[in-house]
Amino acid sequence: MKHHKNKKIFHAAVLVMTVLLCGMLQKSTAAAFGSAQPGAFNIEAKLLHHTGENCDIRLTVENQGEDWEGTVRLTVENGYGRRPCAYDTSLSLPQGSVKQFVVRIGPVISYSSYEGTVNVSLLDRKDRTVAAEEFDGLLADREKSLSLGILSDDYPDLTYLDMGTLYFYDDQYPVSLVELKQEDLLDSLDALTFLVIDRYNTGILTADEFNAIEQWNRDGGVLIVGTGAYAQDTLRGFGGGYSDLPGISCTRIDAPIGDMSENDTAGNDTLENDTPGNDTTGYDTPSAAGNVYADYSQVSMAQLQGFDASFDEDYTSQAMNRDLGDGSICILPYSLAELGRLDSEYWTMDRGMFAYHLLDNASVYARSRFASRYDAAVNYYSDIRDMLDALGNSNSILSFGLLKVIVVLYVIFAGPLLYLILRLAKRRELYWLAVPVTSLLTVLLIFLAGRGFEIVNTRVFSVTVQDLAGGGQNKAYLYCYDADRREWELKLAEGFESAGPFDDAPYNYRVDGDEDSYFYHITKEGDTFYVGLRPDSSFEDSYFCLSGIGDGQGAEGGLVLQDVSSDWAGLMGTLSNETGRDLSCFAVLYDDAMFIYGGLPAGETEELKNREPLYYVMQDSSSPYMYRSFLEDLHSVREYGKASDLAALGTGIYSIMPQLDGDEAVVIGVTRDWEKTVDDNCNEISYGCLYSVQ
Repeated sequence: MKHHKNKKIFHAAVLVMTVLLCGMLQKSTAAAFGSAQPGAFNIEAKLLHHTGENCDIRLTVENQGEDWEGTVRLTVENGYGRRPCAYDTSLSLPQGSVKQFVVRIGPVISYSSYEGTVNVSLLDRKDRTVAAEEFDGLLADREKSLSLGILSDDYPDLTYLDMGTLYFYDDQYPVSLVELKQEDLLDSLDALTFLVIDRYNTGILTADEFNAIEQWNRDGGVLIVGTGAYAQDTLRGFGGGYSDLPGISCTRIDAPIGDMSENDTAGNDTLENDTPGNDTTGYDTPSAAGNVYADYSQVSMAQLQGFDASFDEDYTSQAMNRDLGDGSICILPYSLAELGRLDSEYWTMDRGMFAYHLLDNASVYARSRFASRYDAAVNYYSDIRDMLDALGNSNSILSFGLLKVIVVLYVIFAGPLLYLILRLAKRRELYWLAVPVTSLLTVLLIFLAGRGFEIVNTRVFSVTVQDLAGGGQNKAYLYCYDADRREWELKLAEGFESAGPFDDAPYNYRVDGDEDSYFYHITKEGDTFYVGLRPDSSFEDSYFCLSGIGDGQGAEGGLVLQDVSSDWAGLMGTLSNETGRDLSCFAVLYDDAMFIYGGLPAGETEELKNREPLYYVMQDSSSPYMYRSFLEDLHSVREYGKASDLAALGTGIYSIMPQLDGDEAVVIGVTRDWEKTVDDNCNEISYGCLYSVQ
């Protein structure tokens, strides 16, 4: 008996030791697997492209250990309290392999601060972190300095433009010079804030190169053109090269006072196309404008013509400035290189102060200057978010009329009516039994009637904004929520090029002890995107922006607006709907005014003067408030029976507004039941917002 007892104790001890040993081995294995051989992975990140919309980051991952499969997760931490997003990419790394791929994060509101820290981690199939790297200030690489490109045959004489720092994008940034050659011009433009063309024959530039300069200029770049004695060659490529720029030409060149030739007693060289009386800049008396920074009489001054009222003259630098798209252009009557060669005795102020004033004044005309890209994006996406909210809240699919009737009938029946019936039947003693029975039946009826309101799948409201001419960037905006608090994810339809959240709402989202805490998440598997959320509560709102368009219905033709004009009586012109889709409503932006109309069937043509607009506003068409005031009064909007359609129209207006110059006529139409943006188990209500710029 004692031997049997000792045997039991022995077996129990062996069992305990085995359990402890297995636990230690499991812990050791997990630790080893979690660390995945420290130093086995090498992670590098490089910023490739940075715009106000998106940011491309190239990741390089090297595996020096065993074969590995899992997820590469990129998150951005910043100090603005924005809700973070995790960008996941599935990856397979055999032993000794190196793989490179690009992660596009955006729109800008997704990361909000250029000083944010980028975290890259490798997760195994059980979501355990096996390696991680932190890249502080990666997004600010392109923002640490303002690149000033110089295209000139006399680059050394222009280095004085490196004048220190300039206030730009709500902060002080140093200016760095970049010497440009024709062969590297196209590859360099995207990284430039300023471009100076001075003493350079622009006639040798190809059409593609000149078109690229114009597009860079319109996208927010600041172009400065110096002329002087070399005006003819420097302006050669501009002769009709810019589609919206007058043909600036030189009629005469005033030689420096100290450099008059024997044959030029008047002090000027007259060109063949000299047309006296038509000069708008340059001076017959070289020093007539005064010498604020330098004695301009000591350099050659070009008499230039062809400027229109859109140009403003700066008498300090004698420059002609104007806006051009989101950028600006500055044309000088002298050569900056020649000015830079002047002796110090001809300078009344420091060269650096002159350079600061020149760049500062030229960039004031650019829309991108003081409306920093972050602030502009916040306002832009904030307006779209409000439109999407109105789209969801104004949707009339859910009607609670039947539930209201049931509740009202119960209140009436369970009270005096039930008592009266029992009294007439002389069975008043059954009243206290009939009341609970009636209540149970009412609850059952409410439950059955309310089953139609149950949100089983994620609810999605989508607006796809499509340029009918094919020239703009097509986008789709999603407003989503789910009834549960669980994490959810949706597979997008094919054909989208990028996906990202936009939401300027502050957050307090943080899982204690979770270094990979995130709110939004974007997953890419091959060419397929998944968008999702880790919510704080049920019915948590989420907003996503998609670029590109999915495969689907599309539009067959365009919206053709002809003979458009406006006066005190309203808008006139002929609009043809050649899209092949019925429009539930549409808007016309023209001549600093906006007109909103009801529907227009496919194939129909109408005279706008015969249509009564639902709403119109005569003010700056770029005002962010012009459409908002219409939707503020939702009662009047619902009278038209198109609350959701008008909210979708507002989404399209705010989406395309930043890319408009204000001089075009724009037609924007809304069609219902557009192609789905989500190819997954969800309840999606979709709208197409089609526009044409004419």
